[in-house]
Amino acid sequence: MDTAAGDYPPGHPGAPGAGRDRALPGLSEAFHAGPIPAAESGQRPGRALRAAAVMPVAGPFDRRVIWVGGIVFAVLMALSARYGFDRDELYFLDGARHLQASYVDQLVLAPLLAWVSLKLFGVSLPGLRVWPALAAGATVVVGGLIAREFGGGKRAQLLAAIGTATMPVLLGSAHVANTTAYELLAWAGLGAHLARREITAMLRELLTRVPDIRYTGEPHYLLSSFINGIKHLPCEFG
Repeated sequence: MDTAAGDYPPGHPGAPGAGRDRALPGLSEAFHAGPIPAAESGQRPGRALRAAAVMPVAGPFDRRVIWVGGIVFAVLMALSARYGFDRDELYFLDGARHLQASYVDQLVLAPLLAWVSLKLFGVSLPGLRVWPALAAGATVVVGGLIAREFGGGKRAQLLAAIGTATMPVLLGSAHVANTTAYELLAWAGLGAHLARREITAMLRELLTRVPDIRYTGEPHYLLSSFINGIKHLPCEFG
């Protein structure tokens, strides 16, 4: 049996205004849980899910993720001079000497960075490979941010960063100055943005299709040291 909003004791999640002051963690942070008076909502008294006007608020960022990205950058730079010029790098160096707005096979980014390296360091392997090493370090940080967008706590973010940092495709592509390291960073950044957009769109679509949905009990959380999210949330509608 549902309990009227005014019957909840102060501090209870169903008390008036309680849901407006807090948001459920994890995916449900896109919603504010709070009682909607029956006269206002047209529903039976209970706790309804309300869509927030803002994007989901993620948890605190683990700064150790930045350290993991820095370690990847340092390792790549320490080994940057131990392998001669790759043929792609020679191609980009030649493109840098004839810099154009774009090329028949690619955009200007890689030749432009090679041009900057020539101006700053001359013909230098570490000077040319500093850019993919920076991109690899940034990709590691973005990996941790994606875990954060999905409700991951600090351990989850650190684990995601370590997993990203040890990917062979990341370490192999960032050892030479070709376009792959920049593409990985671009796709990772796009994934971090889409993670937030998709979660919010999914929850808002739920409210559109089932406008009278409401939760009837406290959420059950995942018993994990790495994932901070909701496993089960009792709801009813209709």
